[in-house]
Amino acid sequence: MPNELKFTLRQYTPIIHFQSDQPGATLRATEVKPKLDRFIWERVWKNNFELGKKFLVGYHGSNQADLKKKFDEDKYRALDYKIKITTNDNDNKTELIKKPKLDNNGNQTMKNGKLEWIPFPLFFADLDNQEDVKKFRFNVGDIEFRIWSMHSELINFLEGQIISFFNLHNFGTRQSKGFGSFGVYMNSVSYEGLANKYFYFSITNTANDRAKRSLFNSIDLFYRTLRAGIHKRNRNGSTLYFKSLLYQYAQSKYHTWDKKAVKANFFYQDNIPENWPPFLYRDLLGLSSSESWLSYNRTTITKSHANIDRYKSPITFKPILDGNQFRVYIIDEEVDNNMLNQEFTISNSNPNRSFTLATPAEFNLRDYLEFAIQFIADKDAGVESYAEYAHTENENIKLLDRIYEQLNEQL
Repeated sequence: MPNELKFTLRQYTPIIHFQSDQPGATLRATEVKPKLDRFIWERVWKNNFELGKKFLVGYHGSNQADLKKKFDEDKYRALDYKIKITTNDNDNKTELIKKPKLDNNGNQTMKNGKLEWIPFPLFFADLDNQEDVKKFRFNVGDIEFRIWSMHSELINFLEGQIISFFNLHNFGTRQSKGFGSFGVYMNSVSYEGLANKYFYFSITNTANDRAKRSLFNSIDLFYRTLRAGIHKRNRNGSTLYFKSLLYQYAQSKYHTWDKKAVKANFFYQDNIPENWPPFLYRDLLGLSSSESWLSYNRTTITKSHANIDRYKSPITFKPILDGNQFRVYIIDEEVDNNMLNQEFTISNSNPNRSFTLATPAEFNLRDYLEFAIQFIADKDAGVESYAEYAHTENENIKLLDRIYEQLNEQL
């Protein structure tokens, strides 16, 4: 069929799947297609209706005005093609997160012509306790991906963008934190474009790798250094305290960051310096509408806005397996302008008070990432100089140090 595109996908990280108990549960066409539609509109036609209108579902010459209205008002982007995703049910597992077996040379082992995988535990601190481990699905074999359309020109557009699309997106729940990573599998695939545009760090992926140094633990710890910071207190009394680098970034702008403003308004713990206006910084990296402040009588702080209920993190971690390493790309998008200079109501039920706090009028995510990397690089001993920790947390300190050292080499 000339109007068909077929290729093979490989799964790099487990997908959290709401239908995990069903045979063949894997990547869903109903999730992929809307994302791919938007991607083509943005990358190929720059959201110019005239350039892509003839490929919209339902298009014919006499209904252009109606489609244009749907395009502008309802963000209608449905392109006229279909997707079919096929897996071998025997390759689809519901066990815990998987990673490859490696031989003595660090190469992935094969069995009956397929990659061989072994299970290892999940360490991801933000994962809710009620999450069922059976929601993690991993396909150890090839995934057949097929696209077909009546428009051969549209197939050509899709073929030219499909590798970039999968390089930049994850799927399923918690996709911004590295879950649901897939990639197009063919000899010609190159990741130089990602490496030239985005920061990345590598995590060794060996069979004897301890769980607390796993891929998702690395992503989790690193992301916490960027957003809320780390205050990790274990039952054995060991602690790890890492003040958010976003706090340092706000300081560099002569701004007071939001946690200090909350303490000043509700708990009288801090005073806001004169001429240092407070701003809501943390939620530019993902809106958290409800937060538990356990150290303050287990109080709950809520944030509300008349028009903003959700805002996902503009940072996506894209893990790609390369030999015996995961290379984790930090896909940083521009912060949505609709999140800038927005006033939120910050409330506390105990005591029953509230105040308003605005997000800053300007925020450049790439500028912040470069600031954070350079800030740690300027410390005499890197993360070790900046963080406060007990001896038992030394492995996590070393892990963060290795990540920041790699990122510093890319500045």
